[in-house]
Amino acid sequence: MSTEVKPSKNSLSNRERYWLFALAFGLTALLATAATLTPEKRGFGTHRQLGLPSCTFEATFGLPCPSCGMTTAWAALLRGDWRKSVESNLSGAILCVLAVAACPWVFGAAVFGRWPIAEPTGKRIAGVVVALTIIASAQWAWRMYEIFTHIKT
Repeated sequence: MSTEVKPSKNSLSNRERYWLFALAFGLTALLATAATLTPEKRGFGTHRQLGLPSCTFEATFGLPCPSCGMTTAWAALLRGDWRKSVESNLSGAILCVLAVAACPWVFGAAVFGRWPIAEPTGKRIAGVVVALTIIASAQWAWRMYEIFTHIKT
């Protein structure tokens, strides 16, 4: 009689666990970096504190791009300023919440070798990506509407 324990169907391979540790580390680094930034009062441009250039889209067209305010949203949310975060970039605020929730979930999967709570299937990941894309597009459309209706008046 063998005492060898066979991995269950839901067990993660060592390679998968390695990549999950890397992902957890990457998410933690992003969150830690955002937490050190001071959110810009105007709602975008916080990324400049990292030495990054101004938004090329804004510089070229004079209009904010769909991701303008994303870094500000993360920095504000991690300082507890939900309102500033959502006003800066709603999809950025949601993405930050997802990153905060994903860190312990991904780290737990890496440590224990199986997914706690729910496994991230292709359908679930696609659903999140589609939802964020719709939210970002709607927010950008609203920004453009506000800009162009303000120009006309």
